[in-house]
Amino acid sequence: MVDNDVLQTDIKTINLASGQTTATASYELYASHEYTFLLWADDGSYNATDLTNITLNDNLSGTQAGLSYAATATWDGSSSTITATLTHVASKVTLKTTTDVWAGNTLTLTVPQTSTGYNVQTGTATSTATTEEYEHSIITTDITASETSPVELFSFYVLAADAWQDLTLSCDGGSITVPVNLSGGKHITLTGDVGGMTEEIPTSSTLDVTFGAWDDFTFELDNLLTDATVASASLAGTGTKDDPYLITSAADFKRYMNDNTYRYGKYALLNTDIQIITDNWTPMDLYTGATFDGGGHTISGEIKHEGGESGDVYAGVFRDVTSDCTICNLEVSANISVTATGTATSYIYAGGIAAMLSQEGAITGCTYSGTLTVTGTSQLNLGIGGIAGCSDGTISGCTFSGTIDATGASGKGKYVGGIAGENHGTSDDTNKDEGTVYQ
Repeated sequence: MVDNDVLQTDIKTINLASGQTTATASYELYASHEYTFLLWADDGSYNATDLTNITLNDNLSGTQAGLSYAATATWDGSSSTITATLTHVASKVTLKTTTDVWAGNTLTLTVPQTSTGYNVQTGTATSTATTEEYEHSIITTDITASETSPVELFSFYVLAADAWQDLTLSCDGGSITVPVNLSGGKHITLTGDVGGMTEEIPTSSTLDVTFGAWDDFTFELDNLLTDATVASASLAGTGTKDDPYLITSAADFKRYMNDNTYRYGKYALLNTDIQIITDNWTPMDLYTGATFDGGGHTISGEIKHEGGESGDVYAGVFRDVTSDCTICNLEVSANISVTATGTATSYIYAGGIAAMLSQEGAITGCTYSGTLTVTGTSQLNLGIGGIAGCSDGTISGCTFSGTIDATGASGKGKYVGGIAGENHGTSDDTNKDEGTVYQ
């Protein structure tokens, strides 16, 4: 933490040791002063004064890219907390091919100006006067790809000033240059005819540049839900619509997940955004007249679900919205990956909001804008949908604007849809299907 109104060297630190999920410290703050907050991963060799210019050369390809997140916030002089939304300071670059690529080619993407440090005081990567060229290279393998099913070749991280520059992609004598604007928190995806560059001189190659907010790397630390999150003791409220159970933190959400008494005929209100990072998510049921009201808030992050060796696989934020239950006013922008293992799987149902929507159940006013990827083989039906995997209930006022990739999934009956996969219920014209489906 740096006080931006006083000396640059006035830096306070809270060290989070390996395996820890929380750390606390008390400091005296000045009212109306602007403070810079940072979260970074390193090998333990940095000290407080190093924060004014951390060198990241050895961390450019790491999952956290060295110094990872930064934000500014002002204390109002009375509140006991300051909320700061931390945003990744590095750029992420991804290359995808829409054509087949043969093995044994050297593929290199060159970024002409990357910084070697990040200045805490200015909140920027170091100036272009001290930047250097960065190259990311791979040896290709045999890849089958198409316009409808592009394949990722690699991703990497760079520190770059907020400026346009020409990235050069080269492969065995052929090259193409693409102008992009790299800056902190931005994810640049290059998609195009990479296979056409594997000739000595490419006859034609084009790349589309996709700009997108790096939402999956932006979060409020208090609202990050991981496998290690400790559940709160209880939820405020009595569970009625007028006095709902309030979910105000990741710890509250964990309590709601773990205790089905809150999900049995009761009304719960999400009162904050939640980011989920988990390696094996267990979705929740709603029981007999329960309501989960998203309150217009967002659940984001990376949700992974791995099915067992036998039985059915249900995946989504929620498992089953049962009789007379409702999910409403919820936005999900999480990337959900479902892997059904084994050979005895009966059904596979996966949805951006819920795996199953039972008769008399309802999902209303919800959106899903992430990427839902399902892999596995079902002995019986397979249902995958942007809102619900299988629906016997009512879906209304919902929007799907994400991506479904079901190319790696199969079953006796395969049902894939932007709103609902296997649909026996009601899906009216108030729903909007604006996403992309690969099946």
